[in-house]
Amino acid sequence: MWSLRVLVLTAACGLFSSVNAWKNTNLIRTYDLTKSYVKETITIKLENDLQEAANVYTLMKDLVDDERVVSAVALEKTQGGSVSLDIVPSLTTEDGLDIRFPSPVLPGESKTIHVSLTLDGAQKPVPAKIKQDDQQYLVYRASKTFVSPYDTEKQRLKFKFPTNNVPSFTEFTDASGNKQPARAGNTLTYETLETVERDTPKELVSVRYEYTAPLPRARQLDIEVDIHQFRKEISVVEKTTLENHAAELRGHFNRAKWAMSRFYNPLTAALGSFRIYLPKDVRDVSFKDEDGNVTTSHMRADRQHTVLDLIPRFPVFGGWNYYFRLAWNMALDSFAADKNGRTVVTLPSMWSLEDALFSNVSWTLTLPEGAKDIKVNVPTELSLKNVTTVYHFLDIQGRQSFVYEASDVSDEFSQKVIEISYVYDTLAHRLRLAVIVGIIGVLFTAAYMIWAP
Repeated sequence: MWSLRVLVLTAACGLFSSVNAWKNTNLIRTYDLTKSYVKETITIKLENDLQEAANVYTLMKDLVDDERVVSAVALEKTQGGSVSLDIVPSLTTEDGLDIRFPSPVLPGESKTIHVSLTLDGAQKPVPAKIKQDDQQYLVYRASKTFVSPYDTEKQRLKFKFPTNNVPSFTEFTDASGNKQPARAGNTLTYETLETVERDTPKELVSVRYEYTAPLPRARQLDIEVDIHQFRKEISVVEKTTLENHAAELRGHFNRAKWAMSRFYNPLTAALGSFRIYLPKDVRDVSFKDEDGNVTTSHMRADRQHTVLDLIPRFPVFGGWNYYFRLAWNMALDSFAADKNGRTVVTLPSMWSLEDALFSNVSWTLTLPEGAKDIKVNVPTELSLKNVTTVYHFLDIQGRQSFVYEASDVSDEFSQKVIEISYVYDTLAHRLRLAVIVGIIGVLFTAAYMIWAP
């Protein structure tokens, strides 16, 4: 019993030390508001302020209103470049993230880390409803000073906007008598030179800026990948339920005015078209919605991609939604390689819309009949839901189908890859040929017995 108490006390003391070990000597927060979602980057120069080593730094999420963290990436800046750091939900606070260094940081030692957060849910259109051809303004709020369990000696807060049109923002005079913020072009900078003690109550600053563009969000994205070994082909189907979180339409939709506006292409909060980049040599591309085939789109090829400019059947204004199905085929040899007798297929994790977030995403990976010893390597954000056996036309043994799921994914996720490797057994193909020959033989025999003289 005594040893258990000592163990708990030791763990608690170590946890307390790691939580209070740091001091932020310099910090810069930048909110990039040029996209349909918010990118926050935090550069922190920190120092171990205790007499013992520590390797866990707690970063508060510092969210406002209904905001949530979609993704988080942490890097340590070194002389040779940067090193990726583990960033996980905090063990000490529900609203924090723990950043773990690969080796303990010694007392008095300094480190520089760079944290990139993708945020969603706090951009609000004001006014909430606009006319069809009106400009759209968004309001975003953030903490004036960095919310942290550690003291921060010096810090800056920057906002980067898509245009110079920022009609209103929080202004004040700091303790040194300087007016805040400083404005330069499409950026605002708030500077705090005095030390902000840990757990200081949060104060907010607000900015209102022009963003006459849609805020696309995919409520559901289903990606179906089917690998055909004999045909040397990969079939892909993406089914998307798309929403626009921009300001809602005030009044009725004027289709004639919308058709005329297509000639001079004005800025609009409606989603009138969207671009998707596919692999270069794709074929059999189809774009359908709930009413059938949609032909009002454009496809062109450049040196690296096939560029699809998809135009939905109707513009998607704020509060509206649109379901569509995009399908195509591509050569297996462009993504597959033979390694030690195994077929290794490397695919992008998704072919997504630009500048969009996805609430729920599912991947269905169907391998060819005859694939054995299957190994699937996916990004850590994906979780395996189930593995089933499916049957296509003339299948004998069936095909293994893997279903993965993820939530809160950004368009940057398409940079990650899915690797599928397997050993292909040609017996399945020979069995199929035997079945086909057998069926044809039975049909000819039956025909001969019925119609022979």
